[in-house]
Formats: sequence, C-alpha cells, structure tokens
Amino acid sequence: MFDGFLDPTNNFNTDGSSANPPSLDFVLCPGQPAANYCDCDATSDCADHKDDWCGCQEAQECCQLASVSSTHEDVRMTELLQVLKKEQEETMLKMFKKDHKKNKKKFDKLTNDLTTLMEENDKLINEHKSLTKQFTTYKKNTSNNPDEPLSKVNPSDNHDDDLDEATVVSDEEDVR
Repeated sequence: MFDGFLDPTNNFNTDGSSANPPSLDFVLCPGQPAANYCDCDATSDCADHKDDWCGCQEAQECCQLASVSSTHEDVRMTELLQVLKKEQEETMLKMFKKDHKKNKKKFDKLTNDLTTLMEENDKLINEHKSLTKQFTTYKKNTSNNPDEPLSKVNPSDNHDDDLDEATVVSDEEDVR
C-alpha cells in the first residue's frame, strides 16, 4: 500500500513500491490502486475525484495548494494579459500615428502636385485664349490674303527672327 506523493509515470516494482524517486505533483491515497493517483490539479482529479482518489488528507492539502496556486496563476495571467493588451494598444496607436503622419505627407504632396497642375492648366488656358485671339485677328485682317505674315497683324513684333511675341490676354477680356 502506498501513501504519500507518487509520480504515476514511474515504473513500479513488483511489491508496489516506486522504482523512481517520488514527485511532488501527485498523491496516491491509502487503499487506492496505483492507477487511481490524485494529480493535484484543481480542475481535474481534485474536482472529479475529491472523495476517492483525492480523499486522503495529503491529497486534500495538495489540491488546496493547487487551487490557491491556480488562483494565483489566474490572477497573474490576467494581469499579464492586461499588460500585453495595453502594450498592444500602444503599439497599434503608434503604428496608426506613424501611418497617419506618412499618409498626411503623401496627401500634402499630392495636394501640392494638384495645385501645380491646376496652375499649369490655367497658364495653358490663357495661352490658348491668346493664340485664339491672335488667330481670329489674323484671320480678320487676312481674309482676302491668307499668305500675309502674322507680323503685320501684330505690329509690336517687328523682328524677322521667326519668333512671334504672343499677345497676353488678361482675365477680364472675353475671347470668343
């Protein structure tokens, strides 16, 4: 008959004594066969076999220690999970802020690029208006002679360098 702590994974001698040193993780109560050891687990044998496998004083004490230890471990686990959750939230917030800052820079660059494109577009529109006005004036002045040079239409351009000055159209002028 065994009493005291026993490791069920031990090899047993023919007289029932353990061939290996006992472990403090298990108790074999008096009168119980070796297979009916108490595993000192508050959620296992201590709950399922508290009156038989874990019915002796030593097993009850082992189960009580396991329960206190289990509760202590649960509290520590909860605290650890809270710390990990807080760290995860802080990390996510940092990543969000970093991504937000990076995306804001991209947005600002795109906004500046769009503003530049709009300014270039306005310049092209004004240049088109000017060229349209010049062409209309040229066409009116040369309606009978289409081969007449543009420089006669624009008297300010007296150069014979193949570079005609463009007439600038102000925003107030309406070109049709």
